[in-house]
Amino acid sequence: MSTKNTPYIILPAEAVWEDLRRRAISQAEKLSRSVVRLTSCDAPCIEYANEILLERAVIDDLFNYQHCRATPERCLANESATLRYRWQDGTVQTVSFQRLPLGRVSIQGL
Repeated sequence: MSTKNTPYIILPAEAVWEDLRRRAISQAEKLSRSVVRLTSCDAPCIEYANEILLERAVIDDLFNYQHCRATPERCLANESATLRYRWQDGTVQTVSFQRLPLGRVSIQGL
């Protein structure tokens, strides 16, 4: 289940953790593929400079998802929790988690 770019969603807590785990795994797999990519040792690999920029974006996404994975724990303990993640370009994303009845969590800004 993808909740990307959804302004507001309600899920069971277990589904929140699983969705965020899958997102983190996806980003880690992208990074893994990039790391094992072969480059030439004899000549400069011009296209690899672009690959490094893409890796930075993947790493930023991965860090964001990892921080989001820890936030529902605080939400369930304290009724709500907010994560403010500063991206490498300086922008700040705010993701809010709100505990609801029946073990559900409301997510805004993910």
